[in-house]
Amino acid sequence: MIAAGNLDRRITVRRLAEGRDALNAPSTDWADAATLWASYRPATARERLAAGELGAEIDAVFRVRWSTFASTITSADSIAFDGRDFGIVGAVEVDRRVGVEISAVSRGDV
Repeated sequence: MIAAGNLDRRITVRRLAEGRDALNAPSTDWADAATLWASYRPATARERLAAGELGAEIDAVFRVRWSTFASTITSADSIAFDGRDFGIVGAVEVDRRVGVEISAVSRGDV
């Protein structure tokens, strides 16, 4: 069991939702799928100079309690946390229906 005290951050899992725009044309956009309590551990943070641009990349690991929803999180989803958007690299079950560990990366300006 993941102790409740370790789940001290709120993350929002986002999924692509299909809909229709004002002209009734098909469109996709990110929609909030669930807000979960999570633990957060920064894996690495690095700055890099690419194509003449200074950028930052933050790797993170989020851990949430297992639920039917959490077990469906994949790399097609994204996470909103602390004002940043994180692309999910992978999600794996921790033990047997105890938790889900989500590896994610956020890229942006410094």
